[in-house]
Amino acid sequence: MLNLDDGGTGTPNAIKTNVRYTYQIPNIIGDDSTQGSHRVTVWFQRGIYQTDVFDTSASYPLNANLFVNENGMLTTTQPTPNHPSIALVTSPPTPLFAWLEFLYL
Repeated sequence: MLNLDDGGTGTPNAIKTNVRYTYQIPNIIGDDSTQGSHRVTVWFQRGIYQTDVFDTSASYPLNANLFVNENGMLTTTQPTPNHPSIALVTSPPTPLFAWLEFLYL
């Protein structure tokens, strides 16, 4: 779904996605099997994921619908009525755990 107005026309005509990458194999420090290929895995199936790339000005109640905003971040604010939700909040961020956990639909 297009979520970015790249030309300033007021109509979304591009896709913006924010990605942060962390990879760790338990008990093997510094072993990164993606280092040689410089590629990461993209999950496209239903699953439970965590991210620190979300709109911090929004609130995230349990089971709230999540959308992608114009900056490519997850948010509970629906940009337009035509934007479907892509996930549900399964664990909101807290002061002790700043990650947003969600069920990707």
